[in-house]
Amino acid sequence: MSQEKKSNEDVIVKLQHLLKSGKRTLNHYPLLLESALIVKEACAAANGEVGAISQDKARLIESVCQSLRQNIKAVDCPININRNLCAPLNLAVAELIVREASKQSKTLTFEDILTNQADADVTATVKVLTVAKAIEPLLEAGFDFIDLMKTKAQEFNDVVKTSRASLRDGLPVCLGDEFEGYACTMKEALGRLSTERSLWKVSALGLGEAGTGLGSTRAFQIKANEALSRISGIKFEEPHNAFLALDGAHNLVLAHAHLQAIALVLWRTGHDLGLMCSGPRGGIREIAFPAVAPGSSIMPGKVNPTVAELAMLVADNVLSNSWAATLSVHSGWLGTTPTSSLALRTFMDSTELLTRTLHVFGEKVIQGITAYPERCLKQAQSSLALVHALDYFVDKEDREKVLNKASSEDLSIIQAAKILHVLPDSVLDDVLDPKHLINREAVESMLKRHTAILK
Repeated sequence: MSQEKKSNEDVIVKLQHLLKSGKRTLNHYPLLLESALIVKEACAAANGEVGAISQDKARLIESVCQSLRQNIKAVDCPININRNLCAPLNLAVAELIVREASKQSKTLTFEDILTNQADADVTATVKVLTVAKAIEPLLEAGFDFIDLMKTKAQEFNDVVKTSRASLRDGLPVCLGDEFEGYACTMKEALGRLSTERSLWKVSALGLGEAGTGLGSTRAFQIKANEALSRISGIKFEEPHNAFLALDGAHNLVLAHAHLQAIALVLWRTGHDLGLMCSGPRGGIREIAFPAVAPGSSIMPGKVNPTVAELAMLVADNVLSNSWAATLSVHSGWLGTTPTSSLALRTFMDSTELLTRTLHVFGEKVIQGITAYPERCLKQAQSSLALVHALDYFVDKEDREKVLNKASSEDLSIIQAAKILHVLPDSVLDDVLDPKHLINREAVESMLKRHTAILK
Protein backbone atom coordinates (compact mmCIF):
# COMPACT_ATOMS: atom_id res chain seq x y z
CA MET A 1 0.00 0.00 0.00
CA SER A 2 1.42 3.42 -0.94
CA GLN A 3 2.19 5.91 1.82
CA GLU A 4 -0.23 8.39 0.24
CA LYS A 5 -3.11 5.91 0.18
CA LYS A 6 -2.31 4.82 3.75
CA SER A 7 -2.39 8.49 4.80
CA ASN A 8 -5.79 8.98 3.20
CA GLU A 9 -7.21 5.96 4.98
CA ASP A 10 -5.73 7.12 8.27
CA VAL A 11 -7.68 10.36 7.95
CA ILE A 12 -11.11 8.75 7.72
CA VAL A 13 -10.32 6.17 10.41
CA LYS A 14 -9.17 8.92 12.72
CA LEU A 15 -12.31 10.97 12.06
CA GLN A 16 -14.53 7.98 12.77
CA HIS A 17 -12.68 7.32 16.01
CA LEU A 18 -12.57 10.91 17.26
CA LEU A 19 -16.14 11.81 16.33
CA LYS A 20 -17.84 8.59 17.41
CA SER A 21 -21.05 9.64 19.18
CA GLY A 22 -24.34 7.96 18.47
CA LYS A 23 -25.42 6.14 15.34
CA ARG A 24 -26.55 8.98 13.07
CA THR A 25 -23.92 9.76 10.48
CA LEU A 26 -23.59 11.67 7.25
CA ASN A 27 -25.10 8.61 5.57
CA HIS A 28 -28.43 9.63 7.12
CA TYR A 29 -28.24 13.08 5.49
CA PRO A 30 -27.78 12.56 1.74
CA LEU A 31 -28.80 16.15 1.03
CA LEU A 32 -25.82 17.45 3.00
CA LEU A 33 -23.49 15.03 1.22
CA GLU A 34 -24.93 16.01 -2.15
CA SER A 35 -24.41 19.70 -1.41
CA ALA A 36 -20.82 19.08 -0.33
CA LEU A 37 -20.12 17.17 -3.55
CA ILE A 38 -21.63 19.98 -5.63
CA VAL A 39 -19.33 22.47 -3.88
CA LYS A 40 -16.31 20.22 -4.50
CA GLU A 41 -17.27 19.83 -8.15
CA ALA A 42 -17.53 23.60 -8.53
CA CYS A 43 -14.16 24.12 -6.85
CA ALA A 44 -12.53 21.54 -9.10
CA ALA A 45 -13.94 23.21 -12.20
CA ALA A 46 -12.65 26.59 -11.00
CA ASN A 47 -9.21 25.23 -10.11
CA GLY A 48 -8.95 23.68 -13.55
CA GLU A 49 -9.85 26.95 -15.25
CA VAL A 50 -7.38 29.07 -13.28
CA GLY A 51 -4.60 26.48 -13.62
CA ALA A 52 -4.34 25.63 -9.93
CA ILE A 53 -4.61 21.94 -10.84
CA SER A 54 -4.35 20.20 -14.19
CA GLN A 55 -7.39 19.97 -16.42
CA ASP A 56 -7.21 16.18 -16.23
CA LYS A 57 -7.41 16.17 -12.44
CA ALA A 58 -10.16 18.79 -12.48
CA ARG A 59 -12.24 16.70 -14.86
CA LEU A 60 -11.60 13.58 -12.79
CA ILE A 61 -12.80 15.27 -9.58
CA GLU A 62 -15.87 16.60 -11.39
CA SER A 63 -16.63 13.17 -12.83
CA VAL A 64 -16.28 11.47 -9.45
CA CYS A 65 -18.53 14.03 -7.77
CA GLN A 66 -21.17 13.61 -10.45
CA SER A 67 -20.99 9.83 -10.17
CA LEU A 68 -21.41 9.92 -6.40
CA ARG A 69 -24.32 12.35 -6.62
CA GLN A 70 -26.18 10.14 -9.08
CA ASN A 71 -26.53 7.47 -6.40
CA ILE A 72 -26.19 9.63 -3.33
CA LYS A 73 -28.16 7.37 -1.00
CA ALA A 74 -25.65 4.57 -1.55
CA VAL A 75 -22.66 6.74 -0.63
CA ASP A 76 -20.91 5.54 2.51
CA CYS A 77 -19.55 8.34 4.68
CA PRO A 78 -19.89 7.12 8.28
CA ILE A 79 -18.80 10.32 10.02
CA ASN A 80 -21.02 11.20 12.97
CA ILE A 81 -23.47 14.02 12.32
CA ASN A 82 -23.13 15.61 15.77
CA ARG A 83 -19.75 17.18 15.05
CA ASN A 84 -19.02 17.13 11.38
CA LEU A 85 -18.75 20.71 10.17
CA CYS A 86 -15.57 22.57 9.23
CA ALA A 87 -12.51 20.29 9.00
CA PRO A 88 -14.32 16.97 9.63
CA LEU A 89 -16.80 17.59 6.80
CA ASN A 90 -14.18 18.93 4.41
CA LEU A 91 -11.81 16.04 5.03
CA ALA A 92 -14.54 13.39 4.98
CA VAL A 93 -15.83 14.49 1.57
CA ALA A 94 -12.31 14.79 0.20
CA GLU A 95 -11.57 11.26 1.40
CA LEU A 96 -14.78 10.08 -0.22
CA ILE A 97 -13.68 11.49 -3.57
CA VAL A 98 -10.19 9.99 -3.23
CA ARG A 99 -11.67 6.60 -2.37
CA GLU A 100 -14.08 6.67 -5.32
CA ALA A 101 -11.31 7.67 -7.72
CA SER A 102 -9.16 4.77 -6.52
CA LYS A 103 -11.98 2.38 -7.44
CA GLN A 104 -11.50 3.60 -11.00
CA SER A 105 -7.74 3.01 -10.68
CA LYS A 106 -7.19 6.76 -10.66
CA THR A 107 -5.10 8.72 -8.18
CA LEU A 108 -6.14 11.92 -6.45
CA THR A 109 -4.58 13.57 -3.42
CA PHE A 110 -6.19 15.69 -0.73
CA GLU A 111 -4.20 18.63 -2.08
CA ASP A 112 -5.79 18.19 -5.51
CA ILE A 113 -9.26 18.34 -3.98
CA LEU A 114 -8.70 21.05 -1.34
CA THR A 115 -6.70 23.58 -3.38
CA ASN A 116 -7.85 27.20 -2.93
CA GLN A 117 -10.29 26.15 -0.20
CA ALA A 118 -10.48 26.45 3.57
CA ASP A 119 -12.65 24.54 6.01
CA ALA A 120 -14.62 27.68 6.86
CA ASP A 121 -15.59 28.90 3.38
CA VAL A 122 -16.40 25.40 2.12
CA THR A 123 -18.58 24.58 5.13
CA ALA A 124 -20.43 27.90 4.97
CA THR A 125 -21.23 27.38 1.29
CA VAL A 126 -22.31 23.78 1.84
CA LYS A 127 -24.72 24.96 4.55
CA VAL A 128 -26.24 27.59 2.28
CA LEU A 129 -26.73 25.12 -0.57
CA THR A 130 -28.17 22.48 1.79
CA VAL A 131 -30.74 24.88 3.19
CA ALA A 132 -31.78 26.10 -0.27
CA LYS A 133 -32.18 22.51 -1.51
CA ALA A 134 -34.02 21.35 1.64
CA ILE A 135 -36.69 24.00 1.22
CA GLU A 136 -37.71 22.92 -2.29
CA PRO A 137 -39.49 19.59 -1.52
CA LEU A 138 -41.21 21.14 1.49
CA LEU A 139 -42.67 23.93 -0.63
CA GLU A 140 -43.85 21.38 -3.20
CA ALA A 141 -45.51 19.22 -0.55
CA GLY A 142 -47.02 22.28 1.13
CA PHE A 143 -48.64 23.64 -2.02
CA ASP A 144 -49.97 20.16 -2.89
CA PHE A 145 -51.54 20.11 0.58
CA ILE A 146 -53.07 23.54 -0.05
CA ASP A 147 -54.58 22.35 -3.34
CA LEU A 148 -56.25 19.44 -1.54
CA MET A 149 -57.63 21.77 1.13
CA LYS A 150 -58.98 24.14 -1.51
CA THR A 151 -60.65 21.26 -3.34
CA LYS A 152 -62.41 20.32 -0.11
CA ALA A 153 -63.33 23.96 0.47
CA GLN A 154 -65.19 24.00 -2.85
CA GLU A 155 -66.82 20.65 -2.08
CA PHE A 156 -68.12 21.94 1.27
CA ASN A 157 -69.15 25.36 -0.01
CA ASP A 158 -72.85 24.74 0.76
CA VAL A 159 -72.39 23.11 4.18
CA VAL A 160 -73.65 25.44 6.94
CA LYS A 161 -72.37 24.90 10.47
CA THR A 162 -71.81 26.75 13.70
CA SER A 163 -68.49 28.41 14.37
CA ARG A 164 -66.76 27.81 17.69
CA ALA A 165 -64.51 29.77 19.98
CA SER A 166 -62.69 27.56 22.51
CA LEU A 167 -65.39 24.89 21.99
CA ARG A 168 -68.21 27.40 22.66
CA ASP A 169 -70.98 27.78 20.09
CA GLY A 170 -70.68 30.71 17.74
CA LEU A 171 -72.35 32.29 14.73
CA PRO A 172 -73.08 30.29 11.57
CA VAL A 173 -70.28 29.85 9.06
CA CYS A 174 -69.64 27.79 5.94
CA LEU A 175 -67.57 24.64 6.32
CA GLY A 176 -65.96 25.40 2.99
CA ASP A 177 -64.84 28.79 4.29
CA GLU A 178 -63.19 27.11 7.26
CA PHE A 179 -61.23 24.79 4.97
CA GLU A 180 -60.33 27.79 2.83
CA GLY A 181 -59.05 29.46 5.99
CA TYR A 182 -56.76 26.53 6.79
CA ALA A 183 -55.48 26.60 3.21
CA CYS A 184 -54.81 30.34 3.26
CA THR A 185 -53.01 30.16 6.60
CA MET A 186 -50.72 27.44 5.28
CA LYS A 187 -50.19 29.40 2.07
CA GLU A 188 -49.10 32.44 4.04
CA ALA A 189 -46.59 30.41 6.06
CA LEU A 190 -45.23 28.76 2.91
CA GLY A 191 -45.01 32.14 1.20
CA ARG A 192 -42.67 33.37 3.90
CA LEU A 193 -40.55 30.24 3.52
CA SER A 194 -40.45 30.79 -0.24
CA THR A 195 -39.16 34.30 0.35
CA GLU A 196 -36.61 32.90 2.79
CA ARG A 197 -35.35 30.50 0.11
CA SER A 198 -34.39 33.44 -2.11
CA LEU A 199 -32.01 34.66 0.60
CA TRP A 200 -29.93 31.46 0.59
CA LYS A 201 -27.73 32.20 -2.40
CA VAL A 202 -24.57 33.73 -0.93
CA SER A 203 -21.38 31.76 -1.59
CA ALA A 204 -18.42 32.01 0.77
CA LEU A 205 -16.01 30.24 -1.60
CA GLY A 206 -12.72 32.08 -1.89
CA LEU A 207 -13.01 33.87 1.46
CA GLY A 208 -10.49 31.61 3.15
CA GLU A 209 -10.48 30.65 6.81
CA ALA A 210 -11.03 34.13 8.29
CA GLY A 211 -12.70 36.02 5.46
CA THR A 212 -9.47 37.61 4.24
CA GLY A 213 -9.07 35.45 1.15
CA LEU A 214 -5.72 34.16 2.33
CA GLY A 215 -5.02 30.75 0.81
CA SER A 216 -7.17 31.43 -2.23
CA THR A 217 -7.21 33.72 -5.26
CA ARG A 218 -9.67 36.23 -6.60
CA ALA A 219 -9.74 34.42 -9.94
CA PHE A 220 -10.70 31.19 -8.19
CA GLN A 221 -13.49 32.93 -6.28
CA ILE A 222 -15.08 34.26 -9.45
CA LYS A 223 -14.83 30.97 -11.35
CA ALA A 224 -15.97 28.88 -8.36
CA ASN A 225 -19.13 30.92 -7.90
CA GLU A 226 -19.89 30.74 -11.61
CA ALA A 227 -19.47 26.96 -11.55
CA LEU A 228 -21.52 26.62 -8.37
CA SER A 229 -24.39 28.57 -9.95
CA ARG A 230 -24.25 26.45 -13.09
CA ILE A 231 -24.16 23.08 -11.30
CA SER A 232 -26.69 23.84 -8.55
CA GLY A 233 -29.17 25.79 -10.64
CA ILE A 234 -29.13 28.59 -8.07
CA LYS A 235 -27.68 31.99 -8.96
CA PHE A 236 -25.06 32.47 -6.25
CA GLU A 237 -23.77 35.88 -5.24
CA GLU A 238 -20.67 37.11 -3.46
CA PRO A 239 -21.27 38.21 0.15
CA HIS A 240 -21.60 41.82 1.23
CA ASN A 241 -19.75 40.97 4.43
CA ALA A 242 -17.22 38.15 4.66
CA PHE A 243 -17.64 37.51 8.38
CA LEU A 244 -21.40 37.25 8.07
CA ALA A 245 -21.06 34.82 5.16
CA LEU A 246 -18.71 32.56 7.14
CA ASP A 247 -20.91 32.55 10.24
CA GLY A 248 -24.57 32.62 9.29
CA ALA A 249 -25.67 30.71 12.41
CA HIS A 250 -28.39 33.19 13.23
CA ASN A 251 -29.64 32.94 9.64
CA LEU A 252 -30.30 29.25 10.21
CA VAL A 253 -32.27 30.07 13.35
CA LEU A 254 -34.35 32.60 11.42
CA ALA A 255 -34.91 30.11 8.60
CA HIS A 256 -36.04 27.47 11.08
CA ALA A 257 -38.53 29.98 12.47
CA HIS A 258 -40.40 29.70 9.17
CA LEU A 259 -40.51 25.94 9.61
CA GLN A 260 -41.84 26.52 13.10
CA ALA A 261 -44.64 28.67 11.65
CA ILE A 262 -45.56 25.90 9.18
CA ALA A 263 -45.51 23.38 12.02
CA LEU A 264 -47.89 25.52 14.07
CA VAL A 265 -50.33 25.75 11.15
CA LEU A 266 -50.08 21.99 10.68
CA TRP A 267 -50.68 21.37 14.39
CA ARG A 268 -53.72 23.65 14.46
CA THR A 269 -55.18 22.05 11.32
CA GLY A 270 -54.73 18.50 12.62
CA HIS A 271 -56.09 19.44 16.04
CA ASP A 272 -59.17 21.27 14.72
CA LEU A 273 -60.07 18.66 12.14
CA GLY A 274 -59.62 15.93 14.75
CA LEU A 275 -62.15 17.67 16.99
CA MET A 276 -64.54 18.28 14.12
CA CYS A 277 -64.60 14.56 13.31
CA SER A 278 -64.92 13.44 16.94
CA GLY A 279 -67.59 10.85 17.64
CA PRO A 280 -69.11 8.69 16.28
CA ARG A 281 -72.09 9.65 18.47
CA GLY A 282 -70.92 11.79 21.35
CA GLY A 283 -68.57 14.19 19.57
CA ILE A 284 -68.91 17.24 17.34
CA ARG A 285 -69.00 14.97 14.29
CA GLU A 286 -69.33 17.62 11.58
CA ILE A 287 -66.94 15.73 9.32
CA ALA A 288 -65.60 12.19 9.03
CA PHE A 289 -62.03 11.11 8.32
CA PRO A 290 -61.44 8.27 5.90
CA ALA A 291 -60.98 4.99 7.76
CA VAL A 292 -57.18 4.89 7.75
CA ALA A 293 -57.24 3.35 11.24
CA PRO A 294 -60.79 2.09 11.78
CA GLY A 295 -62.32 0.07 14.58
CA SER A 296 -62.00 -0.44 18.29
CA SER A 297 -62.62 -3.41 20.55
CA ILE A 298 -64.89 -1.34 22.77
CA MET A 299 -66.14 1.41 20.44
CA PRO A 300 -67.79 0.12 17.25
CA GLY A 301 -67.79 2.64 14.42
CA LYS A 302 -64.79 4.49 15.78
CA VAL A 303 -62.26 5.89 13.29
CA ASN A 304 -58.98 6.72 14.99
CA PRO A 305 -57.53 10.12 13.95
CA THR A 306 -54.04 8.65 13.83
CA VAL A 307 -52.72 10.74 10.93
CA ALA A 308 -54.01 13.99 12.42
CA GLU A 309 -52.33 13.05 15.69
CA LEU A 310 -49.17 12.19 13.77
CA ALA A 311 -49.21 15.68 12.25
CA MET A 312 -49.46 17.21 15.71
CA LEU A 313 -46.56 15.10 17.03
CA VAL A 314 -44.40 16.05 14.05
CA ALA A 315 -45.21 19.70 14.69
CA ASP A 316 -44.11 19.27 18.31
CA ASN A 317 -40.84 17.74 17.09
CA VAL A 318 -40.22 20.72 14.79
CA LEU A 319 -40.90 23.13 17.65
CA SER A 320 -38.31 21.33 19.80
CA ASN A 321 -35.87 21.48 16.88
CA SER A 322 -36.27 25.27 16.85
CA TRP A 323 -34.90 25.49 20.36
CA ALA A 324 -32.06 23.11 19.50
CA ALA A 325 -31.16 25.30 16.52
CA THR A 326 -31.11 28.33 18.81
CA LEU A 327 -28.75 26.61 21.23
CA SER A 328 -26.36 25.75 18.42
CA VAL A 329 -25.58 29.44 17.90
CA HIS A 330 -23.70 29.32 21.21
CA SER A 331 -20.92 27.28 19.60
CA GLY A 332 -17.78 28.68 18.01
CA TRP A 333 -16.50 31.12 20.65
CA LEU A 334 -14.68 34.08 19.12
CA GLY A 335 -14.74 32.32 15.78
CA THR A 336 -16.48 33.16 12.55
CA THR A 337 -17.62 29.59 11.98
CA PRO A 338 -19.82 27.80 14.55
CA THR A 339 -18.59 24.30 15.32
CA SER A 340 -22.01 22.81 15.97
CA SER A 341 -23.89 21.02 13.22
CA LEU A 342 -27.08 21.12 15.29
CA ALA A 343 -28.75 24.04 13.48
CA LEU A 344 -28.19 22.53 10.06
CA ARG A 345 -29.13 19.03 11.21
CA THR A 346 -32.38 20.17 12.83
CA PHE A 347 -33.23 22.18 9.71
CA MET A 348 -32.82 19.09 7.53
CA ASP A 349 -34.75 16.97 10.03
CA SER A 350 -37.60 19.48 10.24
CA THR A 351 -37.96 19.98 6.49
CA GLU A 352 -38.02 16.23 5.90
CA LEU A 353 -40.53 15.61 8.70
CA LEU A 354 -42.85 18.36 7.47
CA THR A 355 -42.54 17.29 3.84
CA ARG A 356 -43.47 13.68 4.55
CA THR A 357 -46.25 14.59 6.96
CA LEU A 358 -47.89 17.06 4.58
CA HIS A 359 -47.90 14.37 1.87
CA VAL A 360 -49.36 11.72 4.18
CA PHE A 361 -51.89 14.01 5.85
CA GLY A 362 -53.06 15.37 2.52
CA GLU A 363 -53.30 12.08 0.64
CA LYS A 364 -54.49 9.81 3.46
CA VAL A 365 -56.88 12.19 5.20
CA ILE A 366 -57.69 15.56 3.62
CA GLN A 367 -58.77 14.33 0.20
CA GLY A 368 -60.97 11.63 1.78
CA ILE A 369 -62.84 13.80 4.32
CA THR A 370 -66.64 13.76 4.09
CA ALA A 371 -69.13 16.08 5.78
CA TYR A 372 -72.45 15.65 7.59
CA PRO A 373 -74.47 18.61 6.25
CA GLU A 374 -77.67 17.82 8.16
CA ARG A 375 -75.89 17.48 11.49
CA CYS A 376 -73.91 20.66 10.81
CA LEU A 377 -77.06 22.61 10.02
CA LYS A 378 -78.91 21.27 13.06
CA GLN A 379 -76.09 22.38 15.34
CA ALA A 380 -76.04 25.82 13.72
CA GLN A 381 -79.81 26.19 14.17
CA SER A 382 -79.56 25.30 17.85
CA SER A 383 -76.76 27.78 18.61
CA LEU A 384 -77.76 30.57 21.01
CA ALA A 385 -75.38 32.86 19.14
CA LEU A 386 -78.10 33.30 16.50
CA VAL A 387 -79.66 35.86 18.84
CA HIS A 388 -77.17 38.44 17.54
CA ALA A 389 -79.07 38.54 14.24
CA LEU A 390 -81.92 40.20 16.16
CA ASP A 391 -79.69 43.15 17.05
CA TYR A 392 -80.59 44.75 13.72
CA PHE A 393 -84.33 44.61 14.43
CA VAL A 394 -85.19 44.67 18.14
CA ASP A 395 -83.91 46.54 21.18
CA LYS A 396 -81.55 45.05 23.72
CA GLU A 397 -84.31 44.26 26.22
CA ASP A 398 -86.28 42.12 23.76
CA ARG A 399 -83.15 40.36 22.61
CA GLU A 400 -82.26 39.46 26.21
CA LYS A 401 -85.76 38.09 26.76
CA VAL A 402 -85.38 35.82 23.73
CA LEU A 403 -81.95 34.64 24.88
CA ASN A 404 -83.06 33.96 28.45
CA LYS A 405 -86.15 32.03 27.35
CA ALA A 406 -84.20 29.91 24.88
CA SER A 407 -81.50 29.18 27.45
CA SER A 408 -83.76 28.43 30.41
CA GLU A 409 -86.32 26.32 28.50
CA ASP A 410 -83.87 24.53 26.15
CA LEU A 411 -85.36 26.11 23.04
CA SER A 412 -83.75 27.32 19.87
CA ILE A 413 -83.51 31.07 19.35
CA ILE A 414 -86.12 30.99 16.60
CA GLN A 415 -88.54 29.03 18.82
CA ALA A 416 -88.14 31.51 21.68
CA ALA A 417 -88.45 34.51 19.37
CA LYS A 418 -91.68 33.19 17.87
CA ILE A 419 -93.19 32.48 21.29
CA LEU A 420 -92.38 36.05 22.40
CA HIS A 421 -93.56 37.52 19.04
CA VAL A 422 -90.63 39.94 18.80
CA LEU A 423 -91.00 39.92 14.99
CA PRO A 424 -93.46 38.38 12.52
CA ASP A 425 -92.85 34.65 12.05
CA SER A 426 -92.10 35.05 8.36
CA VAL A 427 -89.40 37.60 9.17
CA LEU A 428 -87.91 35.41 11.90
CA ASP A 429 -87.75 32.47 9.49
CA ASP A 430 -85.60 34.59 7.20
CA VAL A 431 -83.55 36.56 9.74
CA LEU A 432 -82.68 33.53 11.90
CA ASP A 433 -81.95 31.12 9.06
CA PRO A 434 -78.27 30.16 9.49
CA LYS A 435 -77.85 30.02 5.70
CA HIS A 436 -78.49 33.78 5.59
CA LEU A 437 -75.79 34.56 8.18
CA ILE A 438 -72.73 32.66 6.97
CA ASN A 439 -70.89 35.58 5.32
CA ARG A 440 -71.07 39.31 4.69
CA GLU A 441 -72.84 38.95 1.34
CA ALA A 442 -75.56 36.74 2.81
CA VAL A 443 -76.09 39.08 5.75
CA GLU A 444 -76.30 42.19 3.57
CA SER A 445 -78.78 40.46 1.25
CA MET A 446 -80.93 39.50 4.23
CA LEU A 447 -80.88 43.04 5.61
CA LYS A 448 -81.94 44.51 2.26
CA ARG A 449 -85.01 42.30 2.27
CA HIS A 450 -86.12 43.85 5.58
CA THR A 451 -84.97 47.47 5.25
CA ALA A 452 -88.39 48.73 6.35
CA ILE A 453 -88.19 47.21 9.83
CA LEU A 454 -84.52 47.84 10.65
CA LYS A 455 -83.94 49.77 13.83
